[in-house]
Amino acid sequence: MSRIDPKFTCECSGKYLYSNKSKHLKTEKHKRWLEVQQLLLTLNNKGIQIPQSSTSFSSLLTYLNTLPNI
Repeated sequence: MSRIDPKFTCECSGKYLYSNKSKHLKTEKHKRWLEVQQLLLTLNNKGIQIPQSSTSFSSLLTYLNTLPNI
């Protein structure tokens, strides 16, 4: 009998097998997603609301560039 290795979809939209979870967590895609989440949390804690459409890294940077210095 072979071992079952289920597939997962991460919140960062990455897909990985259970056996590759630690490898996935080290990918640039996942690390960048974590950075964006941390930035969103920091901005939210400062009372700065970010539009839902600005959740990707590039759209977030574009949006932030339209704001006055914070």
